[in-house]
Amino acid sequence: MSENSNYNAQTMQSYSHLPNILELRLETQKLIEGFEFWLRGSRQIVKEEGTSITVENLQYGKKRANELGVQSLTGWLSMIINPQTVQGNFEVFEDYERYVFMIHNDINLEMLKNCDDWEVLDEDIELIVKQMMSLVVPFMSRLIKNKERDSYSQTIKHNESNTVSNNGGGFSLFK
Repeated sequence: MSENSNYNAQTMQSYSHLPNILELRLETQKLIEGFEFWLRGSRQIVKEEGTSITVENLQYGKKRANELGVQSLTGWLSMIINPQTVQGNFEVFEDYERYVFMIHNDINLEMLKNCDDWEVLDEDIELIVKQMMSLVVPFMSRLIKNKERDSYSQTIKHNESNTVSNNGGGFSLFK
């Protein structure tokens, strides 16, 4: 195997786990599903019996919204928290504050307008808003001063550094 082929093979092997790292950082589905289960007052249980696997949704707590409410709220949350929105950038902290304030107000307004249709009890409105905001605030803070994209490049640089330093012996970039 030539040195160039060896380098390319090692580079590809080193980067093979990079999508997994980036996917982990961009994964939002589990957050949204957790919120959905909380709204439904349920938990998902995976059971293995021999060679078969079954998934059951068990009622675990209080249901906080009907099906329309659950779908509306989780759909809305997924429009706010997703891998594409985290690619944005708030140049200054005030941009982030304005955005969070706007989202908070919008959620409050929609909850008040739709609480009857979604069968949300008055006593649960504030709690649902707080739960949504507890996901939105830290997720969107990653956009302040482009820190999220900067950290991607750090991840890639770290991988490149490992590729060069952990070359498996016998190979040198400077031969």
